[in-house]
Amino acid sequence: MKNINEVLRKLAETRLSCPTFIIDELERLYYESEENGMATALLESDLLSNKKELAERERTIDHLRKSLEATVIPFKFYADPNTYDPVHLDKLGYIIIDEDGGASAKAALAAVLKALGRE
Repeated sequence: MKNINEVLRKLAETRLSCPTFIIDELERLYYESEENGMATALLESDLLSNKKELAERERTIDHLRKSLEATVIPFKFYADPNTYDPVHLDKLGYIIIDEDGGASAKAALAAVLKALGRE
């Protein structure tokens, strides 16, 4: 039954006598169920909104993880002194990587690998 008036009409049609306290309780329960239905709808709406926000955050995290992954290869290259040759000093002179022999790249690589959980 859709509403309390319909319940009361059915009671009258069947000529059932019903004490006032029962009718009062029926009305109270009907209105309580309506309020609960509205609260449920609001909670479901919040849940859907939270799921959408979570999905967006997961996409952002995935994008950031891929960006971090992309930095691993160049950091590994510059962190390994075997991948560059200081012979260029004769031709090109001083370059920044010669300053620390790849120590900055090693530190950056360690930070990236730690962030990726690949220490």
